[in-house]
Parts: sequence; structure tokens; C-alpha cells
Amino acid sequence: MKNKQNISEEALIRKFQKGDSKALVPLVKRYHKLWCALAYEILKDADLAKDVAQEAWKVIIASLPTISATVKFKAWGARIVKNKSIDELRRQLRLRARQQALLRTGFNWEVNEAERIGKEERYRAVLKVYKTLSEEHRQVLRLFYVDKYSLKTMASLLGISEGTVKSRLFHAREKIKKNVKVT
Repeated sequence: MKNKQNISEEALIRKFQKGDSKALVPLVKRYHKLWCALAYEILKDADLAKDVAQEAWKVIIASLPTISATVKFKAWGARIVKNKSIDELRRQLRLRARQQALLRTGFNWEVNEAERIGKEERYRAVLKVYKTLSEEHRQVLRLFYVDKYSLKTMASLLGISEGTVKSRLFHAREKIKKNVKVT
């Protein structure tokens, strides 16, 4: 009898579809390293590439019961890995853009880079405090820093005076500064 490593993908998929969960093992052995490498080519981060490949396997395994056994498994799986990698790359780019926007919000941390907490940790800390702010404070921060509205436009949109917008913006900044410790 053939070794499971030599069994065709089609046969392994059929076995899996019939309830043999062990039929998945040879497929993983054949393609996991290849798909980690594919994700790495896109992401340029080995740990992130492994995570993306793992996420792709979740999608693949969830789809196996319903796909045709004659599917070109290698190409199909690689496409899922590629799409997941691109999605992750986009997510990383959005995260960096949000972090940079947040850092341009007027918070001036003039501390040596080696002595500061990591940018991502700081972003998380600011975000944590942001979530605790009242809706009015979050709203003015979002309108001012993310949507780039002027104070006058914000006042008009919110139906409040420009002075109230300034006050809310000031207090929101102060609460964030007070609660985000910079060493």
C-alpha cells in the first residue's frame, strides 16, 4: 500500500470529506512550509507569515468538506494564503497610518527613542484611554484628527459653539496625556 505522503491530493481530500481527519496531515506536511514562504515573500516578517499561513489553513480546513476533490489543491490553497497575506499587509499599513496620524495629534513626546516605550505599545495605550473617553470627546478627536475638520466646521456639524469644540478637544487631549505614561 502507498505511503500517505504519496497519496494524491484528490484521494486525501475525499478521505477527509468522508470523515478521516488524519488525511489532512499529509496535506499540511506537503504545503505548510511552502505557504509560509509564500506569505513571507509578501509580508517580509517570518512570524507574521506563519500566523497568516495558520489563518489560511483554518479557511482551507473549513472549506474542505464542500470543495470538489478534483480542485487543484496547491494552487487553491496558495491563492488563499496570498489573499490572506495581502489582507494582513493592508491591515498593517492601515495600522501604521493610524499610528502616524495619532502621533501627529499634537502629543509631543520629546524623549529619546531608546528610552520610550514602543510606538505600538503607546498607540495601544492611547487607544485604551480613547475608548474610556465620553462620546463627545471621542467625537471631537475623531473629527479633528482623523477627518481633519476645522473647529468652525466641527461646531457647525455638531450644533455647538466653537468654544465648546475647543474645550472638548482640550479636555480630551489632557485626559489622554494624563493617562498615557511616557517614560
